[in-house]
Amino acid sequence: MNKDKSKKTMLLVALILVVILATIITRFFTKDRTWPIKAETSSSTEIVIPENWLSGESEGFIFKYPENFGTKYINPVDWPIKINISKQAFSCLEAGNEISLAGETKLESVGNREYCVTRESEGAAGSIYTNYAYAFPYNNETLIMTFSSRATQCMNYDNPEQAECLTERESFNITPLVDKIASTIKSSN
Repeated sequence: MNKDKSKKTMLLVALILVVILATIITRFFTKDRTWPIKAETSSSTEIVIPENWLSGESEGFIFKYPENFGTKYINPVDWPIKINISKQAFSCLEAGNEISLAGETKLESVGNREYCVTRESEGAAGSIYTNYAYAFPYNNETLIMTFSSRATQCMNYDNPEQAECLTERESFNITPLVDKIASTIKSSN
């Protein structure tokens, strides 16, 4: 029984790594797009979706998403999200480091939803790119949302822009925004 659970966990981790690799490859073969990003959060448990959010579709799912993050120094790259589904039950093996090749995977909770989040970051000329994979339970399977962001290297600026950039980086938390997007996902079938 433990062997089967371990095997399923390893398969899920392998799937997440494949999705991250696909995201990295996609980023290098598509034109770099930039948008401005700030995640809105609701003080109540009810998630409120702004009327100006756009509609997206990926792999048989429809969802709502914002045009941008609302930040000045952190911008989406592979956006809107891409969705993949794993026939495996949700599980999360926490491991790694965000700057290592496979990234860092950890369990995060927002409200009543748990996410297995993998982040992988790498530096490039003047920017830091981060690939995200958010996996969560969906109808006895696991849904995986992927996207990337680009953050400007704050040390490229003089003050006061440098301080503003550093403050934005330190306070940036994309998970509440991802949770809002996840709350809108529906099967298009």
